[in-house]
Amino acid sequence: MKIRISVLMLVLMFLISSKVEMKAAVMEHGSEEVGQQHNWEKSSTNYDRIHTGSHEYTYWKNFMRETRTCDISIKIKTVVYYCDLHDHTKSTTHLEETIHSGRHK
Repeated sequence: MKIRISVLMLVLMFLISSKVEMKAAVMEHGSEEVGQQHNWEKSSTNYDRIHTGSHEYTYWKNFMRETRTCDISIKIKTVVYYCDLHDHTKSTTHLEETIHSGRHK
């Protein structure tokens, strides 16, 4: 019985000490991120056009009802920034516009 209790105590002590060490490592890493000053410079800008779907619409031509398909795509702007002090990169992505192939309401 005493052996089981001592083994249990050793396991608990190990778990507690490993949690304290992990918490200290996380706090140290987090404090580095807060204290760092970055020198962000725009590295590149990229525009992408992505097809997102289509739908059909109707219109009148010469007193007849016509149907067409409208392709929908979006234009996305991605800007990449680089910090030469820490060799870090980050990017931001913005939706520039939604493009319809057909003129309709």
